[in-house]
Parts: sequence; structure tokens; C-alpha cells
Amino acid sequence: MKYLIILLISLNCFSQKTIVVDYTLHSEIIPGQKVETNFRLYSNQEKHHYKLLALDENPKNNLKLDNEEQEKDEITVVQRIIDNETIFFTYTDLKKKKIVTSDNIDNIKYQIEEGIPDLKWEILSETKQIDKYTCKKIKTSFRGREYYGWFTEEIPNSVGPWKFNNAPGLLLEVADVTHKYHWYATKIKMDDAPFEMPNVNYKTIDLKTSVQLIEDFYKKRSEITNSRLSEGAYSVQSKVIRSGFEIKYEWEN
Repeated sequence: MKYLIILLISLNCFSQKTIVVDYTLHSEIIPGQKVETNFRLYSNQEKHHYKLLALDENPKNNLKLDNEEQEKDEITVVQRIIDNETIFFTYTDLKKKKIVTSDNIDNIKYQIEEGIPDLKWEILSETKQIDKYTCKKIKTSFRGREYYGWFTEEIPNSVGPWKFNNAPGLLLEVADVTHKYHWYATKIKMDDAPFEMPNVNYKTIDLKTSVQLIEDFYKKRSEITNSRLSEGAYSVQSKVIRSGFEIKYEWEN
């Protein structure tokens, strides 16, 4: 009985406080070209705020350029524009059941709204220790990618980096099976400070509109490139191949 009381007190403590987790994301979309990015997650039982740390807090990163590859009739988008003027965040409101993500598309700042995706995780048999936490391995499929993660039941918040949610506990590590993307927690603390969605005056659009805007942007860039080619030069067609976190959406067959 004494142990149960201790557990209930512990869970109540977590529910009343803000959990702050620092994550590092390793990306290797093009073999041999690694990018390291640092993020911070604020989480309680009502909302989550996941944000990119300022570029001056990411001294090892090379995030200045928007990068794409062109091969035959395809444009593979491999890195979005990261700039010092846009506040990049993913904000989850559990009461309103929506996610708001910021982005800069063709030099216009947007906040993109969508419903909270209901990720279905499968708990696997493997366990491992991450810092002082015992973690269990889980896996899920989300928008065209297969991901696995490691969560701890010792921190009951069902959250992780980016849009990852609905796990049986706090996700301390997430990676896609191709190893192009790998998040891992580097610091965890509890805080009493409240937090809200960033107060930004960005244009509000839905997810489907944002996907179309991004593809239109890269098609336009391809058309501009083709218009500058000399006569007889090979022309790159405007077929966009996604290589980000999300490569196939719910409304696509």
C-alpha cells in the first residue's frame, strides 16, 4: 500500500508540472551528408510545444541552405529552408484536438493546422536503459514511413518529438527504419513555468493546402531552371519526390 501511495504522488507530480525535454535530431537524407539539429519539448497533460532552438544554439548545424537534388525527371526535396526569422514549432492542443506547425514556404510564413493523428504503436519485447530510465521498444507507421521508438513508463506523458503522440509513456528516442531520421533525448527536467503557443502573426492554412504550396514552389523553381538552360540542354521535369518526415498523406491513394 505504501508503494502505491508513492506511485500516485509521483504521477500527480508529473501531471501538475511541465516536462521539458531536449532532443537532438540526426538527419542523413543524402548518404554521407549529416545534419544535427536541436529541439526542445514542453509538455503537460493539456498541450505540447516542440520548437527548434535558435541557430546560434546549434553551432554544429549547417541549416542555411534549402537543398534539392535533380536527377532525370525528378526533383527530390531533401532539406527545407531554415532561417533566423521564422519561429519553427509544432504545437499540440489536446483539448482542441489539433496540431499547429509553422513553416516558411516561398518566403511566406504559415501556421498549418491539422487534427491530431492517432498513432497506433505496437509494443515489442526489447528493453534498454536510457540514462536512468528503463525503456521499452515500440513501432508505428505514419504517413509513408515506418518508425520505431523507445519510451519510458516512468514519465506518463504520451508524447515525443515533433508529431509523435499516443505512446504509453514519454518517447526518449525515435528513428525511422531507413535511419534517415533519428531523434534522441539529451536532457529531461521538470519546470513550473507555464507555456503557450508562440504568438506569431503567420497566415493560417490547413495541411492539405500546405502540401500543395510546397510542391508548387519546387515545380516553379524547376521551371525557372529549365527556362535558363541553353538550347539542346537536358530539361528537368517538375515531378516532386518527397524525402521528409511525411511522404504520403491520408487523402492520397
